[in-house]
Amino acid sequence: SVFVLIVLLIYNLLLAVLSSYFFHDVAPEFFANPLLSFYSIFQIFTVEGWNEIPATIVANTPGQFWTPFLTRVYFLMIVLTGGIFGISIVNAIFVDEMTMDNNDALEAKMDALNQKVDELVKQLNQRNG
Repeated sequence: SVFVLIVLLIYNLLLAVLSSYFFHDVAPEFFANPLLSFYSIFQIFTVEGWNEIPATIVANTPGQFWTPFLTRVYFLMIVLTGGIFGISIVNAIFVDEMTMDNNDALEAKMDALNQKVDELVKQLNQRNG
């Protein structure tokens, strides 16, 4: 589970550096440096302000057709890969690990209970037999 979290953080860092390189002049309030960009990308991962950041970039971009379109596609891919798939996978793994710990404790209790039942059955068989 820690490995998946580290991979998601590295993915966020790579996107932060790439986004800072692409958009530091267009939207310095979000991408002025890689650290601020890291926070902005994490904000997009959590689907908080995911539409405001691309809208700011599109508003500050000259009137070309492809640049706003590609910007929207870029941030849509970030929302899908990091926000929906990435965070969901991390959440699923953490929940699975937490329930797995509870299952181990329950299995140990069940094994102890089965041993006691087996001992009682042996004692009853010895008395009756």
